[in-house]
Amino acid sequence: MDIKKDDLLINPPKQFRPISLWAWNTRLYKEETARQIAQMDEAGTGGVVIHARGGLRTGYMGHEWMENIRMAVAACQRHGMDIWCYDEYGKPSGNAAGSVSGMGEKYQQKYLRCSITPLKQGVKPIASIPVHGRLYYFYYEVNENYVDFLEPKVTEAFLRSVHQQYKRRLGSYIESLAGFFTDEPQISSGGYPWTPSLPAEYQKQYEESLLEKLPDLFFHSETAYRTRIRFWRLITELFAKRYTKQVAGWCH
Repeated sequence: MDIKKDDLLINPPKQFRPISLWAWNTRLYKEETARQIAQMDEAGTGGVVIHARGGLRTGYMGHEWMENIRMAVAACQRHGMDIWCYDEYGKPSGNAAGSVSGMGEKYQQKYLRCSITPLKQGVKPIASIPVHGRLYYFYYEVNENYVDFLEPKVTEAFLRSVHQQYKRRLGSYIESLAGFFTDEPQISSGGYPWTPSLPAEYQKQYEESLLEKLPDLFFHSETAYRTRIRFWRLITELFAKRYTKQVAGWCH
C-alpha cells in the first residue's frame, strides 16, 4: 500500500474534511463563537457554514451578528478552516428573513389558479375562457410569505438585503469567506407559478398567446403537452436568468 496515500486517508488536509452546518440558534457571544470553532477544529472539521435558525436571540444581520461573523472569520483563519455564510434566516433562501416579501405584492410569490365559479372580490383575474362548453375563470393567488423569483427586482432586493450588507459591513473580512450557501429557492410549491410578465415573455419566446393557451395547463387537448413543455421551459429559463445568474454574477 502507498504509505503517503494511506496517511492522507487517515489525516486528510482540511479541504477534504467534512464541513459543518453550524446553527446559530441562541444568543451570540464572540468568545463562545471562537471557542466552538476551536472545538470543531479539534474534532477534525474542515470548515463551517454559519446558518441562522429558529431560537436566534441576536438580531439577524444586526451589529452583534456582524461582530460574531467577524470573530468567526478570524477564528477560522487561525485554524485553517473554510467559512461560508448561509444566505438566509431559516430556509428557503431569497426572502432575507421576510424583508423582501414585506416590500409588497410585486415581490410576493404568485400561483395560477382555475375556477368554474365566478371570482370573489379581491382575487386577481387573468382571463375568462370557455372550455368544453363551460366558462372557466383563470386568476392568481398571492403567497405573502415568500417571493416571486420570476420578477427580476426580487433578486436585486435580496442581494441588497443580504449579500451587499455583508460586503459593506464586513470590509476586508469578506475576502476570507469561501462563499455564500443558498438553499432551496422555490419557483413553486403549490401549483403553476405566475408572474405578471409571463404573457409577454411567452409571446416573445413562442410567438403565441399564453392567455389563449391557459386551458392547456389544466385540461387535456391536442396542444396541451406542447403548451406545458413550453410553459415549464420558459419558467426554468426565467428562474435561471432572474435568480441564479444574478446571484452568481454578484458573487463573481
